[in-house]
Amino acid sequence: MATKNIENKVNETVNDRLREIIEVLESSDYKIGEAMGMAVSSVSIFTSKLRPKKMTFEFADRFLECLPFVNKEYFIKGFDDKGMSLKMFSRALTEDEKKKFKKTYGTASKLSSSVNKDICDRVFHLRSRLEETQLSFAEKLGVVRWSVTAIEGGRQNPSLAFIQKLKEVFNVSLDWLLMEQGDMFTQESSQANNDKVEELTKEIETLKMIVNKLARV
Repeated sequence: MATKNIENKVNETVNDRLREIIEVLESSDYKIGEAMGMAVSSVSIFTSKLRPKKMTFEFADRFLECLPFVNKEYFIKGFDDKGMSLKMFSRALTEDEKKKFKKTYGTASKLSSSVNKDICDRVFHLRSRLEETQLSFAEKLGVVRWSVTAIEGGRQNPSLAFIQKLKEVFNVSLDWLLMEQGDMFTQESSQANNDKVEELTKEIETLKMIVNKLARV
């Protein structure tokens, strides 16, 4: 069992530990980017589970500078020479630090925790594959740039209209977008794709009803 744990740690990357730190802090890519003075997409490229970018020294140094409580040895290596796990934090966080990094939800967005990060990641990688900026991507889809930023940052799910636009404008396969099955692009629509859109519509309507009920509580 000890050997297995060591192997798991060896296979773990700095990107994995970045995601773990954000999760333990109950934070988000947006909050981390805000603290580091950079766009959320500059964080998401390293936290993405779908072909994440290799961590740069510049980002790592900036991250450790802005989060001084993170144990540098843990962040860089994850474990000591004996294969023992290192502590994630070098000291306890202050109350102000906890509040600074913890993501918050407004009363009208109590279902934010249901955001599907995998789908959000695939939207980011789709845009990267198309070599579009967030602005040009948003303009082609007929949405504001903020919507793209929020989706790629994992702060909101893409809307039904957004998904339909991805399919219409870029021939994106819904199998790939929603379930990561098959190719990223398709040359023709299918009944299966239409059924998924219809099913997604029903799920969105159900979520809207729940949100409205919660808002009246």
